[in-house]
Amino acid sequence: MKPSPLFLIAILFAATVGPAIHAADIDSATIEKRSLAIAESLHSIQRDAFSGIPASVLSRAKGVIILRQHEAGFIFGGKGGIGIAMIRDSSGRWGPPAWLKTGAGSWGLQFGYQKLNVVLLLMNENVLNLLYRPKFRVGVDAAATAGPVGSNVEAKLGNDTPILVYSETEGLYAGASFEGGFLVPDKKANRAAYGQSMTVPQIISGRLTRFPAFARPIRTSLENIERSR
Repeated sequence: MKPSPLFLIAILFAATVGPAIHAADIDSATIEKRSLAIAESLHSIQRDAFSGIPASVLSRAKGVIILRQHEAGFIFGGKGGIGIAMIRDSSGRWGPPAWLKTGAGSWGLQFGYQKLNVVLLLMNENVLNLLYRPKFRVGVDAAATAGPVGSNVEAKLGNDTPILVYSETEGLYAGASFEGGFLVPDKKANRAAYGQSMTVPQIISGRLTRFPAFARPIRTSLENIERSR
């Protein structure tokens, strides 16, 4: 039996509008759960030989954005979710994460629902400037391409691509092409995470003297990938 349009629209509403409705309920416990979910997204990508990030590639990245998204649609489509951005501190370790919200829209013959785990590697200092904007679009404000996998990745790695993309999906989604998905700061999540209102630049620029406990699973996961040479 084919799913009805109303059923798919309900899925779309839950996937894209639902997170915004519950944004007011963000607290420290929610932040910890989200952090574990982000770490699990990273693990999920690494478990797949066709999507895993090579250690040598991650080690060259200046910054990283990890997204956990939902995509759904029936004629109209939508995508939304949560994410974090991290850059390396002065010692070369991954610094505190800033929380982001994601979204995009599309039009065309499409139906279905899927989860997406996405890692964006920011490969040079210039592309880090995106994180200082109030809103930006991957693929529009900076070029992005699928990251190399498998053997001999150094030979496949170009020097002119600002963003490398690694992703993994679950579910069925037919048709549509998403262009210019946007990323914006999640002000409520950042306030809950750090106990005060902080902008993304303030979080990633080294103002915090301690790495937050809630983000340790994420940093540990990144460091484990880099050590897996």
